[in-house]
Amino acid sequence: MSATATETTLVEAGLRAEIRLLGQLLGETLREHEGLPLYELEESIRLRTKALRQQFDPAKEAALVDELDGIPLRDAARLVRAFATYFQLVNLAELERQARAVLEAADEAGDLDRSLARCAEHGVPAARVGAALEQLEVRPVLTAHPTEAVRRSILDHQDRIGQELARLRAPLSARERDRVRQRIATQVEVLWHTDEVRSVRPRVLDEVGNALFYLERTFFDTIPDIHEQLAEALARSYPGVRPPAGPLIRL
Repeated sequence: MSATATETTLVEAGLRAEIRLLGQLLGETLREHEGLPLYELEESIRLRTKALRQQFDPAKEAALVDELDGIPLRDAARLVRAFATYFQLVNLAELERQARAVLEAADEAGDLDRSLARCAEHGVPAARVGAALEQLEVRPVLTAHPTEAVRRSILDHQDRIGQELARLRAPLSARERDRVRQRIATQVEVLWHTDEVRSVRPRVLDEVGNALFYLERTFFDTIPDIHEQLAEALARSYPGVRPPAGPLIRL
């Protein structure tokens, strides 16, 4: 097995372990707050649909559909929410793993380094590079989709769970891992008790709140990094050119 294949296998194993952990914690929340019957119903449906996906059986599918049709509306609503929350957690674990993989796969020389090095190789004058940078202005655009807006509280809970999952990937003592697990369990419990669906139509301020979430969690960390990378890339390829005094990225 190649090194790349081995790394891929390890990543997939780690992702499965995280999804299994999140599923266990959600199951604990369901048993504690919704009762054993709902948890057992959810597990029964999950296992039976998984078996149908692995080996389809029309008779078993029909029996499952009949059972689902007979579930009282209140239980059906809680069941749907349980699966929706589970898939939220699965998607969160996958996105965290993908983000980590992108960071680990990135080579030391970033796009700015390569671009400026290529300019230097082709003899682009330093004055021209400096003038271009002075005129450069990037303005990110955050589009608003009111019908798809996720509540700010949901985003906050998901973000905290993602941060704790990242901590689990670091070398930890058994006691530290237990603490992280407990913090994730608490956030999963809070997530379960947070309504995902708004009781009223989203307002403009709700969209603003969502935009602020990404500003605080993404742009405010990323923009200084980009400016620092630009300064380092200029120092390597164009030592005489200083980064623009003003911000390149304007919000």
